[in-house]
Amino acid sequence: MRWIIKCPAPTDSRQQKWGDFHFARSLRKQLARHGYDVLIQYEPEWSDGDDDADVILVVRGKYRYAPRNRDALHVAWNLSHPEDVGAEEIRDYDVFAVASESHARELAQLHGRERVIPLLQCTDAEEFNLSLSLPARDRRDAIFVGNSRNVERWCVIEWLRQGYPLKIWGRGWSAWPEASRRVVSDYIENEQLGRTYGAARVSLNDHWPDMRNHGFINNRIYDVLACGLPVISDRHPELVRRFGDTIIYYDAGTSLQAAVDRYVHEYPRVFDMVQREAEQVRVRDSFEARADELADIVEARIQARGGKVVPRPRPPVRIPVKAAEPAPPAPPLPGPARVHMAAGNADAERSSAETEVHVTVAEGYPGVPGCYCPVCETAVEDFIAGGVVVKRKRARCPNCGVLERHRLMALYLRSDTPLFDGRPRRLLHVAPEPPIAGILSKLENVSYLSADLCSEHVMVKMDLTDIQYPDESFDAIVCSHVLEHIPDDAKAMREMFRILTPGGIAVIQVPVYGETTYEDFSITSEEGRLAAFGQRDHVRKYGRDIAERLAGAGLRVRTFVPPLDPDLRRRLGLKPSPIFDCRKA
Repeated sequence: MRWIIKCPAPTDSRQQKWGDFHFARSLRKQLARHGYDVLIQYEPEWSDGDDDADVILVVRGKYRYAPRNRDALHVAWNLSHPEDVGAEEIRDYDVFAVASESHARELAQLHGRERVIPLLQCTDAEEFNLSLSLPARDRRDAIFVGNSRNVERWCVIEWLRQGYPLKIWGRGWSAWPEASRRVVSDYIENEQLGRTYGAARVSLNDHWPDMRNHGFINNRIYDVLACGLPVISDRHPELVRRFGDTIIYYDAGTSLQAAVDRYVHEYPRVFDMVQREAEQVRVRDSFEARADELADIVEARIQARGGKVVPRPRPPVRIPVKAAEPAPPAPPLPGPARVHMAAGNADAERSSAETEVHVTVAEGYPGVPGCYCPVCETAVEDFIAGGVVVKRKRARCPNCGVLERHRLMALYLRSDTPLFDGRPRRLLHVAPEPPIAGILSKLENVSYLSADLCSEHVMVKMDLTDIQYPDESFDAIVCSHVLEHIPDDAKAMREMFRILTPGGIAVIQVPVYGETTYEDFSITSEEGRLAAFGQRDHVRKYGRDIAERLAGAGLRVRTFVPPLDPDLRRRLGLKPSPIFDCRKA
């Protein structure tokens, strides 16, 4: 059975900052484990076509979707802002699921119980769970994760007015100076959020007025409770009915004092209650549980239409990637050839040593040719179309959304760099891409620093041609798809060489076109650069001779290329583009 999830998240660089993106990804993962063929279409892709879908599931977020394929079963899941949804939109769907039991009852009286059903919010129990929960004695900080959305979040402002410390992750707080001073970062990656919840002492929470009035419970409640984190939230009847005294309540717009008193004087008792509730949330309120509900509803409706439902075995979830151990002093790299260059030496020494990367496909995996994403470490039926500038076939992982270059980088970092050997390392991640940052920032042996010239979602602002850190400050640098944006790339390369410790490694990735680099600094317009270099903000097209440029900065360069075995490369979803392993002798 083919499902298409219509997700309102964009496809550009904002995608992973949208909660709907992570919601759809987790839902797809669980539906796929039922044996369904599941594709996510993001908002710009909604017109791509869905004629082959048996089920179209719309995550009703910011945008309304107008059903077109009337042969499919249409299901909408209204998660928030119920007052934005009208009667006409509800009638467009065969099933209209509502994340509030009380509001679902009201709508069912108008549109029928066959059409309107309750289906509450949930959490990804693989990302938010008690394994991340620290003991009460080790927990620190009151926190709030959320943007201001240009309105006063009453619980945050009132908490600060009363003089209580708070750490905030979110954007748009500049209009409230007291809150703005408490902002740790304007964004926290989803991969780090569970760990943050598991280490905090309490989380503040609120609901939009229409959600509170209509009995919706936001996903923050489920995520924080799943991590064993006590929460102070605005009260509404559905929340009290669902979670009782496990939550510390306040009445929005009146006073926080009663909530603060309970937080201060009853914390051990509340903490113990939350730990017990976390297990209930894992079983009752997980994406796995919601996928089971959806599967039962959809299959029953299709059978009622006279359709056939073919049960499929549940596929294995994770497939290990194994790589040969690196052998000092030059770890073997996957691929038929590596280029070794001494500093300033144009002569290339070629080696034919290879590393086998094995993908173990579980026996009996039903009709799946063993595709595997090394970033999310998940078996997928196939990769789907995607791309930032040009859409490519089989580019994007349908589970985590990453592209070919992310999968190649993850594969290489795990198999052929010293970052995963458990020894202390100082790592600089330049212009971090969230999928790779999510892997590297979690390494306990790594002191991780992210940097970018323009992005606000990094730890420090940095110009790669004028790095503010002294010589030999870092043991490793990861720099992907950055140098093609920098006019004086030679200076950036020399700066990376300068800040590396002896024996340090810089892992460099750029788009490579042919053998010879092409650049023309007389081309300055965005349209001209798009035509000449393939992207409006690129200043050159690199060839494989970038290895000589890197060697000219003093680095010993080896070129890693993906496995030549076309079947293995297809199963990993890789393109034949290189990574440059640069060592400081």
